[in-house]
Amino acid sequence: MTLRGANEFEIVFQAKGTASGKMRSEIDLTWVRPDGRNTHFQLATDESVALGGEDSAPPPLAYFAASMVGCLMTHVRAF
Repeated sequence: MTLRGANEFEIVFQAKGTASGKMRSEIDLTWVRPDGRNTHFQLATDESVALGGEDSAPPPLAYFAASMVGCLMTHVRAF
């Protein structure tokens, strides 16, 4: 996150995805911070057997739902 002005900032993430199964993907995600303290995350996604996957990791939509709930919970506690 880079502060640019009173009402403006920049958030940078870098992501690399690799197909590693029928429908499974491995994702390397880096939060690029302006102070140089980058944070690295490793995620995996997969689809259910009914959708051609192996059900070995959460589906992408589960991460989307989790991110929305996590954001909401942060705001509930902050305000």
